[in-house]
Amino acid sequence: MRRQVCLLACATVSLALATPAVNGVVDQVRYSGRLAPGSLATVIGSDFGTAPGSVSVQVGGKAAYVMQAVPTSMDIQIPVDLVQAKSICLWNG
Repeated sequence: MRRQVCLLACATVSLALATPAVNGVVDQVRYSGRLAPGSLATVIGSDFGTAPGSVSVQVGGKAAYVMQAVPTSMDIQIPVDLVQAKSICLWNG
């Protein structure tokens, strides 16, 4: 009787997504840091991905619309129903 032995090699692969970093946020019209609900803004930083769906943005806990994203900047619309915000949160995916 012939015996066949199969050896399986297992490897753990870890995919690390780069964490987005924000260096600044400016109004697209005046290039100031003063943002209003519904206004368009540019977020400047790194590791934003290459498509609008590659990063999610929240301003004051509300989802912002990402119009364009490249690795070093993205264009967003500040949520229209935003009352007040002190933070912008980003994450990949």
